[in-house]
Amino acid sequence: MGEDLLSEIRILAVLVALTTLPGAALLGLSSRGRASIWAGWSLFQSLLVATGLSIASFPILFYTFRTYLPFIKVGSALLAILLLLCAVIVFWRVRDLDRSWFKLQPLEWLALAIIGLTMLTRLWVAHLHPIPAWTDSLHHVLITKLTAEQGQLPTSLEPYFPIPLAMYHLGLYSLSASVQWLAAVPSHTALLWTSQYLNGLCGIGVYLVLDRKVGRIGAIVGLATAGLYSHMPAYYVNWGRFTQMSAQSILLIAWLLVDVWISSWVNRTDKSWTKAGLGWMLCISSLMVSGLFLYHFRVAGFFVVLLGLTVVGHFYRQDSWVKRQRVVAAALAIAILSLIIILPALSEALGVYIAQKSAAPTYSAQQKEAVVQNFYHFPWNSIPILAVRSWLLFVTLVATVAGVIGRNRLTLLFIAWVGALLMVGNIYMLGIRLLNFTNQGAILIMFYLPVALLIGIGAQTIVRFFSQNQQPRVMFLISCLVVAATVPAAWQRSHELEPWRFLVTDADLEAMSWIRQNVPVDERFGIQTSYWLPRSRPGSDAGYWLPYFTGNPISSAVMISNLGTAEFQLGTVEVADAVEQIENDPEAADKLPEQGVRYLYLGGLSKGNPEALQVDMLLQNDDVEIVYQNEGVAVVYINK
Repeated sequence: MGEDLLSEIRILAVLVALTTLPGAALLGLSSRGRASIWAGWSLFQSLLVATGLSIASFPILFYTFRTYLPFIKVGSALLAILLLLCAVIVFWRVRDLDRSWFKLQPLEWLALAIIGLTMLTRLWVAHLHPIPAWTDSLHHVLITKLTAEQGQLPTSLEPYFPIPLAMYHLGLYSLSASVQWLAAVPSHTALLWTSQYLNGLCGIGVYLVLDRKVGRIGAIVGLATAGLYSHMPAYYVNWGRFTQMSAQSILLIAWLLVDVWISSWVNRTDKSWTKAGLGWMLCISSLMVSGLFLYHFRVAGFFVVLLGLTVVGHFYRQDSWVKRQRVVAAALAIAILSLIIILPALSEALGVYIAQKSAAPTYSAQQKEAVVQNFYHFPWNSIPILAVRSWLLFVTLVATVAGVIGRNRLTLLFIAWVGALLMVGNIYMLGIRLLNFTNQGAILIMFYLPVALLIGIGAQTIVRFFSQNQQPRVMFLISCLVVAATVPAAWQRSHELEPWRFLVTDADLEAMSWIRQNVPVDERFGIQTSYWLPRSRPGSDAGYWLPYFTGNPISSAVMISNLGTAEFQLGTVEVADAVEQIENDPEAADKLPEQGVRYLYLGGLSKGNPEALQVDMLLQNDDVEIVYQNEGVAVVYINK
C-alpha cells in the first residue's frame, strides 16, 4: 500500500508538471511583464490558459519528432530536459511580475476548490479501480505501451494486431507515455491516471470562457455543472472514453483564444497590441487548435462547427466591409497555420479515410441495418442517459430562457452549436458515406459543455435582473447553493460506476501471472465476446486483456479493428463466432485447434453469470482439460 501511494503521488506530481510548465513557458515567452497580450488576464485565468497550452503541446511535439526527426527517440531524459528548460523560462519571467498579481480573488479560490474536488472524484476512481474499464481501454493501453517502448508515436498496433494507425488520433498517448516514462509506472496505470486527470479538468474551459465573457459567478456555476452536477464526463471512465475526453478538455480554451485573436485582429488599429503581440496570439491560438485536432479528429469536427458559427457571428456584427474582410483574413490565418502544423497527420488520415469511404460497401443489407441501429441511431429517450439527466435538462432550459430574455449573444451562439451538432449527428441519413465521420452518441456525450455554458450564462443573467444593491446578496446566495450542492454531487460522480464494465479482477491478474509462466506466448486464446457490430466482437471478460498482460493473441480484436483490412476483420469475427458456438455445443471446441486456438480463458466476471461460458459445460467434452482454476477464473486446454 505504501509503494502504491508513493506511485500515485509521483504520478500526480508528474502530471502537474507536464500540464503546467510547457504552457507557462509559452506564456512567459509571449509576454513582457504585465504589458503584453496577457495584460488584463488574472493569475488564475493565465494558469488555465497555460494548462490548455501544455496539454496541446505534447501531440504537436511527438508528431513533429515522428515526421521530421524520426531518428530521435523521446524518453524520460529528453522530457526531463525540456521540462527543466520550461521551468527556467517560467522562473525568469515570473521575477519581472508585480507581486500583487499573484493573488486570487475569493471566487477564484472557490473555483480552485471546485476543480480540486472534481479532480478528487476522478482520481479516487482510478485509485479504487487500477485497471481501465471496458473494451476501448485495451487499445488505449496498447498504444501507450508501444509509444513508451518505441520512443515515438506508433504507426501500427503490431505486434499485437495488424491494424494501421494512420487514421487514428494518437495525441493522448504522447501524454500518457510521458507519464509512464517520468513516473516509472506500467502503461495501464499511466493511461488511466492521465485520462482521469484530464477528466478532472473538464470544466476549466467552461470557467475561462464564462469568466472572460460573462461574469465570475456564472463561471463558478458553469464549472460546477461540468465537473460535478453533470454525470458526463465523469461517466466516461466506465467506457474508457479517454481520447474524446482529452480533446474536450481544451476545446473551449482553444475557441476562446481564437475568438480573442479574431477580435484583436479586426480592431488592431486601436494599437492595444503590438505586431509581435498579434503574431504571438496567432501562433498560440493555432497551437491550441492543432493540439485539439491531434487529440481527437471528431472533436475537432465539433470544434470547427462552433468556430464556423463564431466567424459568421463576427462577420455580421462588423459595421464596415473592411472589418468584415479582417474577420475572414483572421479566420484564414488560423486555418492555414493550423493546417501546416497538423498536415503530416491530416494528409495521412484523410487519405485513408477517403479510400475507405469511397470503396464499395461490403456489408449485406441486414448488416447495414445493424450498423445503423447500433452505431448511428439514437432515439430522443437516450438524451437523459447519454447527454444530461432530466433534472439538469430542466435547469438548462430555464437558464437558456433567462439568457435569451437577457439578450445574451453567447446563449444564441451555443444554442446554434447544439442545433448544428444534432444535425451533424443525423447526417448519415443522407446516405453520403464520406460525410459519416461521427455518430449521434459521440455528440450527445459531449453536451455537458454547452449545458454548463448555458447554465452559467443563465445564472449570471439572473443576477443582473436584480438591482445593483441586491446583486452582491444574490451572488452570495448562489455561491452558498453551489457549495452546498458540491459534496453530494461529488459523492455521486465518484460512485456512479458500472462494475460489470471493469473486466479485470484480482483473480484474473493471478491467472495471467500463471499464464506468463506456463503457456507459450504464441498460443492463441479463445475468449468470450459480445456482439456490437457485424465486424466487431469485443471481449466480455478479462480474457480480452491477454495481449497486454501476457502477450498472447486472442480470438477477438480491439475496438478499432475497423481500421484493419476487411480480411482481418472477417477472419477475427469467424474465430470469435466459433468460440461462441461452444456455449450451445461443447463439442464445437474440437474445431478450434484448426483455427489456431488451443486454449480458452474464462474470466472472473463469468462466475455467476448465466450468459457466460461455464466450466461445467466445457467438461462435457472429453477433449477439454482444465489446466488452471481459481476463484471463478479458468484456463482450458483443448487436447485435440
